[in-house]
Amino acid sequence: MNPIAPFPRHGFVIYGQRTLQYAHTALDRVNVRRLLIEVKRIIKGIAANLVFEQNDPSTRKRFVKDAIVQIGLIQSQAGIESFKVIMDASNNTDKDVEQNKINGSIVLVPTRTAEDISIDFIITPSGISFV
Repeated sequence: MNPIAPFPRHGFVIYGQRTLQYAHTALDRVNVRRLLIEVKRIIKGIAANLVFEQNDPSTRKRFVKDAIVQIGLIQSQAGIESFKVIMDASNNTDKDVEQNKINGSIVLVPTRTAEDISIDFIITPSGISFV
């Protein structure tokens, strides 16, 4: 449940980021769902530019290069901890080429968010110095 709470100087804020997913995975967080929606949109655009191109290693390398650039921008803004783009002979067989098909895999490690912040306050007698 994501409560909507009023905060002074900020107004009403949705104070939580859980989705309605029951399983405890990275996908039960709003930031990860939004990340996947954005990455999917970007990858669709890259893939659309390759439709009707030659089904060969150079086309697959171009996809990987373009995807790495775009996903790297998300990583540079702290949206992803790490990622890997795979589109080579390991996931594209001769049969796939015969069927005019290119396969790819994108592995993402999303950045986790801080939901609870715990701070200890320690009171010391006066005269204590911190070195």
